[in-house]
Amino acid sequence: PDVIEREHWLMRLASALQMEVEVLRKALPTGNREEKRGNREEIGKKPSATAEKPTRMELSVKLLMAMCLQFPELCHEVFDTIPSELIPEGELRALYNHVRLLYTQHQPVQSKSYYELVASTISPDLTTLISEIGFTGEALAADQSLKDIRTQLQNARAFLLDASRSKQRQELLRSVREAELAGNAERAKELLNNIDEIA
Repeated sequence: PDVIEREHWLMRLASALQMEVEVLRKALPTGNREEKRGNREEIGKKPSATAEKPTRMELSVKLLMAMCLQFPELCHEVFDTIPSELIPEGELRALYNHVRLLYTQHQPVQSKSYYELVASTISPDLTTLISEIGFTGEALAADQSLKDIRTQLQNARAFLLDASRSKQRQELLRSVREAELAGNAERAKELLNNIDEIA
């Protein structure tokens, strides 16, 4: 990705999660020299549709997972409050469900043995993701105190819950518009009441 754009998004994410940009910068993979050389050759070509940038929600989930793997004592703060339906579908949700299941079966656990347990029982298609998340957790542990990490965890968790409520509101507003277009004023009013109930 473009270096300036990457820095921009790192600063925004760091601000939202109330953490140092340098910690995020260290935690994100940078690629090896061969990849960088390959990237220079790609200049001028259109980016492929499959190489999408991670969303803020995906980055937040990865950060939460990294904290859980590095500090299993924080797992309950994540798994007790964030249902898997809030996690983006695909690899992240599959990993989230796997880590949560292992945690409920094997608690209490120590960070090193917990990461090894997850990594050894994960399906092969998730090994790259678990390695990336494990690296992020190690970088967090090396650079910050548990108190700071707990604060970041709370911020990331709050962001996910807010994003979920926002998505629910958007879906309800879409349904309200559809009901109004269909001439069903009573249904539109009922849906508007539901929007008010979303805390």
